[in-house]
Amino acid sequence: MEGYVKKELVKELKNVSKRMLDEPELVKKLFYYSAAYGAVDRTMRYGFTKQLLMAHTILNVTYNAYKERLRAIAGGDAVVPLTIGQLDRTAELVRDLGDAFNKGIDVNGILADIMLLAYMSTGPGHYLNENGAFEGLI
Repeated sequence: MEGYVKKELVKELKNVSKRMLDEPELVKKLFYYSAAYGAVDRTMRYGFTKQLLMAHTILNVTYNAYKERLRAIAGGDAVVPLTIGQLDRTAELVRDLGDAFNKGIDVNGILADIMLLAYMSTGPGHYLNENGAFEGLI
């Protein structure tokens, strides 16, 4: 990834993170989160890498998982929660993702944690979380 393109991606991911962390409402946090995969998608058009593709895919899939959980909760299925803590930690990881891209370091660990946070919003993930499988993630 070249200078200007990298700089813009990092700036956008940090902005997404800040807006998510500043926002108190889950629905709006999720709205801002949707910009993360969009920024990565635009970046891939100027400088494709496998790490960008993986980041785009994981950010997109996790956004949709969170969106589905919010829909289910709005429909009365609140057994599996979606918490502010999950989305705030996701926001911090989006910031870390920007830092990793900026420094040219591996992003797999960050992306794995983003996936785990979203997995916690599923039935099996919530069950595992209640049994301590994701201790220390949030």
